[in-house]
Amino acid sequence: MKRTGILLLAVVAATATLSSATPAEAQGYVEQKDNDAIGVIERALAKVDKNPALFDGKAIPPGADLTKVGELATRLNSELDVARRHIDQLSAAGRARPNVAAMMTRWNDLATYARALVPVYNAAAAAASDAAARKATADAAAKDAGSKACAAFRKELLADPTELERLHRVTQISDGVITSWQTVEDGGKHKATLAKAAALCARPEFARIGTACSLGYGPPPEEPGWCAAAARADEVMKQAARNLASDFAQRMGPARTAENLADKDGWIDIEGPVTWADYFSGKKQRDLIMKQLAPVFAQAGLTTIDDLDVFKKLEAHYAALAVKVKELAPGWDLPGKACAGAGCAAAKKSAAAWYPKGKLRKVLQNQAAWTVVQNGLGIPTHRYKSGFVLIEVKGDPMCQLRSWTASEKHQGGGRYQAATGAQIGYVRWQPCR
Repeated sequence: MKRTGILLLAVVAATATLSSATPAEAQGYVEQKDNDAIGVIERALAKVDKNPALFDGKAIPPGADLTKVGELATRLNSELDVARRHIDQLSAAGRARPNVAAMMTRWNDLATYARALVPVYNAAAAAASDAAARKATADAAAKDAGSKACAAFRKELLADPTELERLHRVTQISDGVITSWQTVEDGGKHKATLAKAAALCARPEFARIGTACSLGYGPPPEEPGWCAAAARADEVMKQAARNLASDFAQRMGPARTAENLADKDGWIDIEGPVTWADYFSGKKQRDLIMKQLAPVFAQAGLTTIDDLDVFKKLEAHYAALAVKVKELAPGWDLPGKACAGAGCAAAKKSAAAWYPKGKLRKVLQNQAAWTVVQNGLGIPTHRYKSGFVLIEVKGDPMCQLRSWTASEKHQGGGRYQAATGAQIGYVRWQPCR
């Protein structure tokens, strides 16, 4: 009550002041109020304008952003209302001003535009809301149906849990990842998995299984990759066999390179008889891979692997190694000394057996005496002698120097079982002497 009293007194005081003003002062006060109102009207009208891209006066153009149309309607109504209220506050003299007439014309034009816009926008907003509700309902139904279809697809395809790992592998192979399986048995399981997936992916209810499984809005679905791999099962099987061949070739590749040959004194770790042409063409590696992996290749329908990039790389590797062998060969001496006796005879016999058409140029030994090996009790177990044989092999550009080791088992009483042959070791190509 006390505050109300103060407000009433303030109003009375103001009225009393105005009543006591002179005519000139009263006229100045009214003019100032008109100026203030006109300023508000100008600022309000400056904040709004027509936007044909959102509303052309009759309709909302196709493709217009409905949210921005709503914002335009709200802004028009708000600013035009502010302008209208201050127009109502103008005195007769204020309304008679020329600039006010122009503002009134603009206000009427914008008010007509706004009145036309509101119902059109409301109808469009209601239609959009209805469409959104219908879409939400349809999306929910599609998600439910997709979830059920995805679950049914996975349940049938992954009845055996081990199928999942095989599906991952065939998808990787289909996508170009270098992976494979190691045996025909494992390949048969992958082939069966691909056939099972292909049959399921072809069924009408699973025709869009990737879309169905993606409706869960989780990580990207795996099913499209499975179906894509299954659709090209023959190529996946072939690629897996090629990948396995590449893996074998890399694991069986030569330990010697052109860069490290000199550090190894020219020795190349080769087992068994060999010719220059066979070794430096990589034929031995190819033949060995074909022999070991023939069942896998047959299962995949592959008849050759000669076109593999890995073999092209091996060819380049062997070509560089051959050049280095020829470069270093003149610098190698003949190690060892003249050889005679049972150990040397065994080495000569084995070398002749390995290279029946070769010419044995030299048989050398590291030392004349045998090296005796004893067990922990000091009892001899065997003795051995080692050395080198220099063999001229038909077709080779130079001789092969090969290491040998002959071993004789101890029979007791200082007697040894005579060696029937020697173990032939690594090779070094060098000039015949």
